Amino acid sequence: MRNKYVLNKKYLQMSKSSQNSLKKKHNSVSGSSSIDLFDVIDDVSSYEKNHDRLTLGRAVTQWQFGDWESIASINITEVQEVAIRAKVALLMAAAHQQLGDVDKTKEYFNLARYLGCSREQCLQMMISGVYNILGCATSIIDKRSEHVCELFSKSIQIASPYSDAELITGMRASKLLSKDTYQDVKNAVTPEDVIILVLTCTKNVHKLDFIRATYGNDAVKLGYRLLFLVGVPTINIPMIDGDCLLVPCEDNYESLFLKLLLGYKYLYDNFNFKWLYKIDDDCYLNIRRITNEVIPQLSSNSRFYGGSVHSVGMKMSDTWPFGKCENALFEKKYKYEVAPVSFAKGGYGYFLHKNTLPLIFMHEDTFKLELIKFEYSYEDLRFALILSAHGIFVKQFENYLICKEIEVWSSEDFICVYDIVQLSSYYKLQLICDKLN
Repeated sequence: MRNKYVLNKKYLQMSKSSQNSLKKKHNSVSGSSSIDLFDVIDDVSSYEKNHDRLTLGRAVTQWQFGDWESIASINITEVQEVAIRAKVALLMAAAHQQLGDVDKTKEYFNLARYLGCSREQCLQMMISGVYNILGCATSIIDKRSEHVCELFSKSIQIASPYSDAELITGMRASKLLSKDTYQDVKNAVTPEDVIILVLTCTKNVHKLDFIRATYGNDAVKLGYRLLFLVGVPTINIPMIDGDCLLVPCEDNYESLFLKLLLGYKYLYDNFNFKWLYKIDDDCYLNIRRITNEVIPQLSSNSRFYGGSVHSVGMKMSDTWPFGKCENALFEKKYKYEVAPVSFAKGGYGYFLHKNTLPLIFMHEDTFKLELIKFEYSYEDLRFALILSAHGIFVKQFENYLICKEIEVWSSEDFICVYDIVQLSSYYKLQLICDKLN
């Protein structure tokens, strides 16, 4: 019956000596007697007969769920055992604190002190309540903020350090927020969750310093990880060299898809991240607008986003690789003249969720065989075809403003500038962003 009211199963299953040892360890660090809302519930034989223990058990569960109204409505005069009444009074003070009733909050904190709770215990419960109030306030200002759950977790850890804070945080958040909003909080994305992978090649390495000095520098300062992907046919395994990810393949146009696959595979196996943002090396990114306007859109349930989406059924070039490949044998008309599925245009940047990447790795041998047969793979369309076969379809970002280098000077309103030819344009665009941001 104990677990009917108490969620902290691991703690309850510990021996009494182990519990005391854990409490002493905590108290030696905090310098005060910590609250344990569960330590009074120790007589399992009398649970269903003992009204006091049942009252406290319900109150603890209500505190965990954030059901402040139910706690505030408890008739404390019916609780006879002094030690239990003290804990109930403490919980009632916390409930009235959340309900904004200052007089009742003072009344029940004073009662808890009178019945035996220490000053330090009351302070802990007060501070716990402050963090819960901050969590509620944060959810109003920004419901996608991870700070909501962080603040709730802090509140729980302070008041009941032996509880399963993660579990109880979920209960409180799901009660406060709608199911969809709580998922947004759980799925909230920050720059630290994103790897920006710039597709480049050996002949373009002179561009990298311009990127590093401009938007790349902004990205790193904000917490993104920035890497440049280069093919190196003389190596046997992928490796990191500074901010460059080197993969073992030819560094030509026809091997572009294999190069990306190998790069994605290495990142998946060796880095902790949620999202991969692929962009070409002839682009400039307004990093602050990406952070403020694009990244928040990643909190939905989609797993594949494009800065610019080519819709299914629209005409597409079936001779795109002509004149670009080292080997003219790749210059074969593509089998599709119109897009068989909507895809994210690779040159303008797209985001892939980490859990989509293994679906691409499955086709590594196929890609290598196609290279032997001189069959060119359209990078962006091929990714979309693979993912769509698993029910993952690209979603167009809202307000992802793109423009060519020759167009940007007249508008200065952009998220991604593409087809940059003049390298000095990176610095000019940086000046524009610094002024606007």
